[in-house]
Amino acid sequence: MDVNKAMSICIKKDIKVYPIYNPPYFYVQVSGYDDEPKTFDKKILKNTELLDAITKTYIFYANKVV
Repeated sequence: MDVNKAMSICIKKDIKVYPIYNPPYFYVQVSGYDDEPKTFDKKILKNTELLDAITKTYIFYANKVV
């Protein structure tokens, strides 16, 4: 599944994936799937890694709700 379709599915299901900044690292957080937002433990320093993590997270959750 490509990221555009995954994002569309997640947005329709009110699932949001976004970065959280806690210096010096970024973390990926998901809200709308469970009662409380989930923050993943992976520490991310580079923008390319952050984009990749958000993309994979969207695809993962889209596959879970389809």
